[in-house]
Amino acid sequence: MKTLFHLTLVISLSAAAALAAGASIASPGVYNSASYILSTFPNGGIAQGSIFVIFGSGLGPSTIAYNSNLPYQISLSGTSINVNVNLTSVPCLMFYTSAGQVAAILPSTTPLGTGTITVTYNGSTSAPAPIKVVKNALGLFTRNQQGSGPAVVQDSNSNYNSYLNAFQPGETVTFWGTGLGPISGSDATTPPPGNLPGTTVTANIGGQNAVVQYAGRSGYAAEDQINVTIPSGVSGCFVPVYFTVNGVTSNFVTIAVSGSGAICSDPNLFTSADLQNITNYQALRSGNIVLEQYSLAISGTPIPIAPEENENGTASFGSFTAATLLNSIGGLNPEVAISQGCMVYQYGTGESYVDPVLPKGLDAGPAINVTGPNGSKQIARTSTGTYATQFVAPTLGGAVPTDFLVPGAYTLDNGAGGADVGPFKVSISIPPIVTWSNRSSISTVPRNQPLTITWTGGPANGDVYIGGISPLTANAATNSFSGAGTFICMAPSSAGTFTVPAAVLSALPPSATLSGPGYSIGSGIIVVNSEAGSSQTTVSGLDVFGAGASSGDGKIGISFQ
Repeated sequence: MKTLFHLTLVISLSAAAALAAGASIASPGVYNSASYILSTFPNGGIAQGSIFVIFGSGLGPSTIAYNSNLPYQISLSGTSINVNVNLTSVPCLMFYTSAGQVAAILPSTTPLGTGTITVTYNGSTSAPAPIKVVKNALGLFTRNQQGSGPAVVQDSNSNYNSYLNAFQPGETVTFWGTGLGPISGSDATTPPPGNLPGTTVTANIGGQNAVVQYAGRSGYAAEDQINVTIPSGVSGCFVPVYFTVNGVTSNFVTIAVSGSGAICSDPNLFTSADLQNITNYQALRSGNIVLEQYSLAISGTPIPIAPEENENGTASFGSFTAATLLNSIGGLNPEVAISQGCMVYQYGTGESYVDPVLPKGLDAGPAINVTGPNGSKQIARTSTGTYATQFVAPTLGGAVPTDFLVPGAYTLDNGAGGADVGPFKVSISIPPIVTWSNRSSISTVPRNQPLTITWTGGPANGDVYIGGISPLTANAATNSFSGAGTFICMAPSSAGTFTVPAAVLSALPPSATLSGPGYSIGSGIIVVNSEAGSSQTTVSGLDVFGAGASSGDGKIGISFQ
């Protein structure tokens, strides 16, 4: 079955810009058209026989042009793309072209290795940009057109999965992507049917292995489909999914799964009752507050410092339309948008992943007041609907600051409220710190091997989250990093142990190095923390409101290798 869902959406990402004085490829500017993973990540190469996109200026005409007839050609409306690897020049098959964005098929016969790519438009050729050609790098299409969050996945009746149309365990469903690998025939026309020869494809849904029924071309050039059966015991609005192809991990996406009813339910974020407004195309107004504190030990004896405390307060208030909610990663708190198993986020800049699909911010007042055992502080407003304060930050060698957040009872309020959200007052408790039992033995983490984490403590009937960050770049002087691979896994607190799969770790980049006087350590971080939430509270101006707190045990200086 054919789906052009991704084409319609991905083109909307760049408006047709005015034609620049010559073709120019942005940096970075070459991506798998489904995953959008940077080439700096282990799974960020461009696979033979896959669709890729290039961003830049002056790449094509001001009005987008499609190559809609078979066979695909190597030139379209004056635009052509050429790849050079190992002294072999390969023209690509044009998919569409516009001034700011072009797409093409990388021929299956392109040599493997690192090379360069150029775009020529009306005789103007861009400067060469780097490209990494690999055999397999599957990208899965997603609703947000950025390779994260809810997947473009259909059931046997061609219905799309969403929070409002959850699939059931035991169903065989179809994921769409590109990058499974090369074919033996021509990429310019209808590819041969059947499972792709020479590929071993595995699937993981909600932390469980899933049976792959088919993995090959969809019947259309360079577009892949993977048919997989949802395993039993899986449920939630944010069930992680990933595939491996010959050992290379795809981007991580989510699907909604429910054992009963079309609307999913996930008590950590949204219940089925919360989502009823969206079924009638009404707005869903949501708010949440999170307090987070964890001990942060430092790996490496040259640093004479006791474990630090890292303490943060964040709050978000937003109004979702049906489209923004269905395409978002997980509402107002994407970093915990996980129902079970493990999730990975990959981003090239900043210190956290930002959901590409954001709600309209709601004004809840100038600040959120936090009162607890050690007095009162505020979570400051940073923009309409967004509040964030770092109460205590690790300093890598500085004086150990006084704790503000400690286990115990807290009151959160917004005073007189704001223009959109009325006044509220809610009580919450920071849970006792979960102790990471084998923390001292983990300093170097091979990314091609599973990692077992053990702990004691945590809520008796709750969950423990294991999170890790492997930065692309890091700066010890400013105690900051930019760009990273981040994983988060969820396990019952009572289990006391969890093994992070090698496929999850393999999606992380090698950790940058933190260097300073007398030390040189990895910049990676692992945190093991428990979660606690408040009961639902009715707040004027909101349909859904909740507050949560976490308390954990972490370590910086880890080297993901």
